[in-house]
Amino acid sequence: MLWIGYDATKEQVELAKKQFSSYARKYPIIKSWSALPGIGIIRATTIFAYLDTPWRFKKRSKLHKYCGVGLVRATRGKDKKGRPRPPRLKLPWAVNRRIKNAVIGAATSAIERGDNAFKDYYERMVSNGITPANAKHSVARKMVSTMSAMWKTESEYDEKLL
Repeated sequence: MLWIGYDATKEQVELAKKQFSSYARKYPIIKSWSALPGIGIIRATTIFAYLDTPWRFKKRSKLHKYCGVGLVRATRGKDKKGRPRPPRLKLPWAVNRRIKNAVIGAATSAIERGDNAFKDYYERMVSNGITPANAKHSVARKMVSTMSAMWKTESEYDEKLL
């Protein structure tokens, strides 16, 4: 019985991939995004569906915050002498979780993949003393910025431009 269920699930996965591919053919940007390391057809379609239009966000920082990889300045109250503590940067909590999972997953895949510009950027940051988690979020920000620029200029992915 388990094998019958497995076969049915496998057929459903293949059908879903075909539907995603047919959807991607209608929008050339999804095919362009699929050329990025770590971005497949499903992640590209998910990000496309949630971002809706390239002109939705006027600043990259707003796009990063919406995707869950941007930084916000947070204050932490006052110290024992009543002086305000210095603000620190942290990741926002109120974000779209589906798009955050797609973007962070793409960054993780790009870092773990073979030779590419995102992996080189990650390794350079880690060697400069940045924690691996912060470096991964920086790679995700760079990836989202690249995708946004590709969408606005309707251009293909060029690793030399990173």
